Amino acid sequence: MPYAYLFQCPGCRYDIELVGAKEFWITPAGERADYEYPEPDTYEWPIRRVSGLWNHVWCPACRELRHLVIAELPEPAEHPVQAFLLAEAEGRSGDEVGPCPACGTLTLHDLEGQPCPRCPEGRLTLIGEYET
Repeated sequence: MPYAYLFQCPGCRYDIELVGAKEFWITPAGERADYEYPEPDTYEWPIRRVSGLWNHVWCPACRELRHLVIAELPEPAEHPVQAFLLAEAEGRSGDEVGPCPACGTLTLHDLEGQPCPRCPEGRLTLIGEYET
């Protein structure tokens, strides 16, 4: 299951949620998007297939959330566990960072003590973590 970390500025209360190993799927337009599980006891057709996992990470240069693909299946799967098995086989944990797809700066997965992107004097603090 994806795991989320919520960071907040104590001054202005701006918050940022970073997520590790979140499932994604490929939309009909060919874009990656967060996979949302269907409601229990509902029938979904066509079945939305999971294409892989990505991390929601922070780019300190762009000051934006970015998506970093950590595992992508060769063919979309009907069950998300396939993406997690691939990530595990490749040694991925969900803590991975990498270059920002927009500017190339190394992204961050931990924002503790980082400057607040909204107010000049604030520093971000971890206020919670949970499974999504």
